[in-house]
Amino acid sequence: MQQADLGAGGVVMSMNQPPQDNGGGGGTAAANNNNNTPLPKCFCNWKHCRTYQKAFREFKHPLFNGVIKLKFVKMDRKSLALKATVDRTLHVDASKRNEWRDVDGESQCRYYVARHHFTEALIKQYLGDRRAWDWSEPLNMKQAKTFLWSLDRQDVYHSEDEAEEDEDEDAPTRYVQAPNVPKDQVREMLKKLKEESKKQQQQEAAAAAVAAAAAAHPPEPQTEIPSKTKNNSGNNNKSSSVMSAHTQSTLSTSITDTLKAFEED
Repeated sequence: MQQADLGAGGVVMSMNQPPQDNGGGGGTAAANNNNNTPLPKCFCNWKHCRTYQKAFREFKHPLFNGVIKLKFVKMDRKSLALKATVDRTLHVDASKRNEWRDVDGESQCRYYVARHHFTEALIKQYLGDRRAWDWSEPLNMKQAKTFLWSLDRQDVYHSEDEAEEDEDEDAPTRYVQAPNVPKDQVREMLKKLKEESKKQQQQEAAAAAVAAAAAAHPPEPQTEIPSKTKNNSGNNNKSSSVMSAHTQSTLSTSITDTLKAFEED
């Protein structure tokens, strides 16, 4: 079972191929080209999903900028379980649900799903191991609690053996990798990104204004004090030191006399 990922630029990256390195000076040009490449349309029915996709691209979000391309195989039980969950959770249009095609004697169906439909933890896990990650592989309970937004009994995967045994209660519970992040959570995330971006722009503008002001009004050079003035200043400092020492001596004598007066009483 293979799935591919369409990143920021919409370039298909097979799970069996390592990510390409745009080393050298071509990285910036490649990134600019990616930003101009049309985004594949997500198969969900969210009214503003496309707007969310463009926003994540504009912010160059490291996790949610792009889509996941899922491939379903009609004769694969795990694959069909994932498809059923995606269809139900994202309300995929009925006309797209049955676009099966025969590929090398195997009936297949492909979906594009925007990354923001999955949790941050799951996308991080996937990006950390693209080549080996299988979206159709069910998650154990520990993984499900970590990688899914919520646990729904409808997303529990049942193997053929479990189905024949009428959902054996002793069998470990496993969940399909459901894209179940709610809309309000995605909107809240984008709102925070917008606020952070605005704050950063304000800070950069303030720093630029300070730099411009400093460049327009450079500090005046300090004038060197003549040597004679320096000597006079030194003599004055010496006189001040002598007077200070005399004052401290007088105060010390006064305090001593006062203490003696109290002792005599």
